[in-house]
Amino acid sequence: MKKNHRIWSIFPTCLAVFGLALAGSQPVFASTGQSGGSPQGEAAQTLNEEGYEDKNYGIQLIPAEDALAAASEMIGEEARFVPFEEAADRLPLETMAVSGTITAGDCKYRQGNDNPHHSFTTGSKNVSVHGYWLRDSSGCPTEADVTVYLQATACGASSCVWTNVAVTSERTTPGSGSGNRINARVGCSSEATVGYRALTDVDLPWIVDPNGQTESDHVNRQCVPA
Repeated sequence: MKKNHRIWSIFPTCLAVFGLALAGSQPVFASTGQSGGSPQGEAAQTLNEEGYEDKNYGIQLIPAEDALAAASEMIGEEARFVPFEEAADRLPLETMAVSGTITAGDCKYRQGNDNPHHSFTTGSKNVSVHGYWLRDSSGCPTEADVTVYLQATACGASSCVWTNVAVTSERTTPGSGSGNRINARVGCSSEATVGYRALTDVDLPWIVDPNGQTESDHVNRQCVPA
């Protein structure tokens, strides 16, 4: 009993040291990240505006300078983030799938997303979007790979493009609820107005499915990507 008492007497100290180490290792939404993986305990859980947990397993954030560099390379001139109205008549025309029912083999499904919106989930202002898939028939897998792209408008002197500022890809179950959808988000370096959109693409494991992405509305948000 004395030995047990001694062990328990040092247990609080061990817990304190372990707690400090754990606090220092909690995930932070930095300017770079790895796609894939899973959250490690409660520290990696995020809550949406309604207070529900979202799947948020590996957002790949693209640093603002890299996003603008990619945009500059695409248009052949220096780019900057701008409101959507400034870019609308200079953006390239793109054909995007608007998801009605999609058929792949014996599976009928849909893919969707919400519009980019402001969120304070990480403790500071950011722009966030959610992607998901819906199963409309039997013959579908229990999970599918959902990729959601958060894009911002970037313009040079004469051309404009959509450039990725955050991308998330995860395998998830069907449904638009907080336990099914995946999330991409980007922090704000300032509150100037920038145009945003979301694209969602669903791939069914081991089933050949049609190409195509579902596009959200084009919206302005007071957030220059960080």
